[in-house]
Amino acid sequence: MRRQAAGFGLVGSEWRVYLCDDPANRTSLVPGIAYVSRERLRGLSERAVQKPQFAPDVAVEIRSPDDRERDIDEKIALYLRYGSVLVLDVDLDKGRIVAHSRYGKRTFERGETFEHEEAPWLRFEIAALFDATKTDL
Repeated sequence: MRRQAAGFGLVGSEWRVYLCDDPANRTSLVPGIAYVSRERLRGLSERAVQKPQFAPDVAVEIRSPDDRERDIDEKIALYLRYGSVLVLDVDLDKGRIVAHSRYGKRTFERGETFEHEEAPWLRFEIAALFDATKTDL
């Protein structure tokens, strides 16, 4: 994602974001990978960039074997509510990615190419992603 996002924005792993309507009741989430566009970062202080008070444009959640479906669904809803245009739910065990956006959700599996209107710069082969993940483990 870093290579594909170059020139469009910043990509970070484990980049904590703070989501709130009321500062007394703020929630923070740490997506596995986050992308924030240059436009949304423009004018922010270094501290504000390090601790954004909004969801990333693209949030990637990589499932763990002990993740509960309800918790994943709640995170996805929060990301979308607080500014994400795309949330990728990556399930390594099943070899699939479910892309969530304001338009609904779409499942991508091996043999397919990931492309989504909310992130036209992000395009990759699903099989290649999962094959690369296996060799990194």
